[in-house]
Amino acid sequence: MTTPLKALILEDLQADAELMLHELRRAGFDPNWKRVQSEGEFLANLAPDVDVILADYHLPMFDATRALELLQQRALDIPFIVVSGTITEESAVECMKRGASDYLLKDRLARLGPAVIRALEDRRVREGKRQVEERYRWVSENIMDAVFLLDLEGHVVFTNRRGEELTGYPEAEQRGRPIWSLLAPEGAAEAQRRLQAVRSGQGVDPSFETEVVRRDGVRVSVESNVTS
Repeated sequence: MTTPLKALILEDLQADAELMLHELRRAGFDPNWKRVQSEGEFLANLAPDVDVILADYHLPMFDATRALELLQQRALDIPFIVVSGTITEESAVECMKRGASDYLLKDRLARLGPAVIRALEDRRVREGKRQVEERYRWVSENIMDAVFLLDLEGHVVFTNRRGEELTGYPEAEQRGRPIWSLLAPEGAAEAQRRLQAVRSGQGVDPSFETEVVRRDGVRVSVESNVTS
């Protein structure tokens, strides 16, 4: 059974595009594809329903870095894989920094199928996280308590409006900060202990009293509940 795949191929050589398609079919995909060579053609075919973009690093009228820039301007989460005959390590790293999912050489096309599978799975995970965060944001903005969503290291990923009011910090300034940096020293130590217990799978009393140190230095007593 094959998997439908809408592919946008940025490539000036038809023969090279056919080799990519061969590898996609070998990996179990049934590609619906379009080959483009210029910026205008790329933009005309860039759409949310595209599953993957396969791009030669350099074409006579266009290149992968410009294509990545246009993709980001459209704010589309489409896996972008650079497939090139020659590319320096510095150029490959630059493409990855700009948002490329992967890169490979044309004489190593056996990697293409697995690379596409991995990139599609990564996008599925990102989309799942976005949906969870959107639902969480909606719920948290409609309750009266301050809510802080943390990563496993204890850094703030999200806080609701009540969390902003409680601490005096806007969400953007809280994001990435350790939660204990918002607490009084004694509460900070307890928060770290409980986070470690959660990470190791130990049972932990979800409720404890502590103090938040607001931006203006005022301490506010709170009852904290930790859930995983």
